[in-house]
Amino acid sequence: MMSIGKIVQLNGIIEETMAEIGKETASCIVINERGLIVAGRMLDGSSSETFAAMISLLSDTALRISGNLKLGSPRTASVRTPGVTVLIHEFLVLNRQFRIGAVMTGLNPGRSSFFRRRMTLEKIEDSLDTAAREIRHVLEGA
Repeated sequence: MMSIGKIVQLNGIIEETMAEIGKETASCIVINERGLIVAGRMLDGSSSETFAAMISLLSDTALRISGNLKLGSPRTASVRTPGVTVLIHEFLVLNRQFRIGAVMTGLNPGRSSFFRRRMTLEKIEDSLDTAAREIRHVLEGA
């Protein structure tokens, strides 16, 4: 079982990541290799368990696609619809697979302040990568 201090730290990392990405972030969650929730925040009223299951499914699908095409393991995968973008970032903690997923709404470049702030998908990926490093540090710590 994880200590309360680590849970607070992990949720703090999620809060910081969501603030960095911006108000377009509807949800952000971290799951382990079994799809269990490690930390997260849901601002859109959706179920964290449902989102965790979706992140697992999307990530597994991205891994299968990359494997079938002999492209290696993907670091980040995304799914875009007209109103929502979901990004999933894979990372290891003590040789165990973890995933951080984020849902962004309103990413329409013509209507959103998102792109006016020059927040690109690459910058969001970088934010998720930074969060993954910080999460790894917390989970691998004593």
